[in-house]
Amino acid sequence: MRSPLGTVASPTSTSATAILQPFGRSTSRQSPTRPLLRQSHGFRQQPCAQRHLRLTGRVPNGNGGGSGGFRPVQRGTLQILAAGGRPEFWPSPTKYEPGAKRRKLKPVKRLGRRSKEISTPGRMTMVGITFLYIGLIIVLPAINVFLQAFSGGFGPFWESMQDPDFLHAIKLTLALTAWATPINTVFGIVFSIFITRNNFRGKQALMAMLDLPFSISPVVTGLCLVLLYGRTGWFAGALDQLGWQIVFAFPGMVLATLFVTLPLVAGQLIPVLEEMDLSQEEAARSLGATDMQAFWEVTLPNIRWGLLYGLILTNARAMGEFGAVAVVSGNIIGRTQTMTLYVEGAYKEYNTQAAFSASVLLSVMALSTLFLKTYVEARAERESKSSPFFDP
Repeated sequence: MRSPLGTVASPTSTSATAILQPFGRSTSRQSPTRPLLRQSHGFRQQPCAQRHLRLTGRVPNGNGGGSGGFRPVQRGTLQILAAGGRPEFWPSPTKYEPGAKRRKLKPVKRLGRRSKEISTPGRMTMVGITFLYIGLIIVLPAINVFLQAFSGGFGPFWESMQDPDFLHAIKLTLALTAWATPINTVFGIVFSIFITRNNFRGKQALMAMLDLPFSISPVVTGLCLVLLYGRTGWFAGALDQLGWQIVFAFPGMVLATLFVTLPLVAGQLIPVLEEMDLSQEEAARSLGATDMQAFWEVTLPNIRWGLLYGLILTNARAMGEFGAVAVVSGNIIGRTQTMTLYVEGAYKEYNTQAAFSASVLLSVMALSTLFLKTYVEARAERESKSSPFFDP
């Protein structure tokens, strides 16, 4: 039975049919409450629907040429719509028939102070100082790296790229990134959902501990790992019995990389989840969706841009980490030497061509990450502005 609402634009952009379909349930499926729902379009004559769902949302006022605002949805509205019924407070169907002319909602403009033009000498001086500072600190060193790497032509650069130690450093760096990124991604998703959906004693302390890798020096982090897992560390006896080597080996480098990249994904997801409306998740669960189905169909689409942004930051930090990895790995050439450690070792040995060649590759990776980060930010902002229901 087709709903008399036609094509109603809901503020949550999710109809009852759209919610039911991903979970393998049809809107025409019979249930004990459906006969009662089909008896009448009146909302007061359907007490089963009122008790079926505790849902808070918003529906259009339907006041024609008025403000076009929204008001709270009463309980049971979603089930009434799914069964083809109509709550008594819903707008008149003549305004929402498929062939009827409807008033389109316009995107809400963001409110805020307008940017001022750079016209006065004082402001122009500040802009010039900013460009000069960025040029001296970032742009000129980056240009110098490329000039030094290709000063002898492309031949020496390519020869240094064929060095077996350099190739091993690339593989080790990519392996560390491949381990750290997915592990911290899963942890960041689980931690952010748990911390935003629950209130408990010690929540603020746990949030403060998440920022601990930002406040501790990476060298101190590496030293702590050596004191815990080294030959004289707290877990030395247990590790010797198991035959595991953590320090000066790949597992210790993975632990160091995991520590320094721990808060990046969670730090991006927590603000997004705090601003997210929970009515869609509650509606999905009330209609039979499991927690995993609600996550994949409702939560993940809402946090995808924040998650992708956190992935980019985690990947960039894992590839460029130096301090913690240098202490834990021991900087053994051909065994535990990453790209950043290779640059340091080559420069200390006065092999400047190899050092600058490796720096060029790291710079290219960093620039690629920067462009991808900018694209993700622009895409997320453009998508939020294109929605007619976003709050400025």
